[in-house]
Amino acid sequence: MTSYFQAWTVTTMGQDVVGSGHRRVTAFRDAWQQLPPHNSTPGRAAGPYGDVAERAKALQAAAARSGRFAPGDLQVLQALARAADTHAARLSVTIPSGQATQPRTMAVPSPAVAIPAPLPARAPRASL
Repeated sequence: MTSYFQAWTVTTMGQDVVGSGHRRVTAFRDAWQQLPPHNSTPGRAAGPYGDVAERAKALQAAAARSGRFAPGDLQVLQALARAADTHAARLSVTIPSGQATQPRTMAVPSPAVAIPAPLPARAPRASL
């Protein structure tokens, strides 16, 4: 994640807006600063990475609408958002080490046998 952030900060866009007081930039910066240390437990880290992803997506969308920034700069920010989103998703399903879980089992349902309904009684037909 840090490499994506560093790659973005050296772009023209990154240098232009990283110190900005714009609300989307501030929200992105605040979310980034809330990231836990690298040795945090996975479940707790998923939320902050998800926040970074959402703030980066919002910033990228607003920057794209403004038309002020080069497509390459926007792509670097989009890659950062995608990486944060992917990392959050991975963390949300990772079991922290030392926490054993019981294997999940699923009861296999017995197949239902279809029993045909009895046919209605017929009256014998007269032959011709």
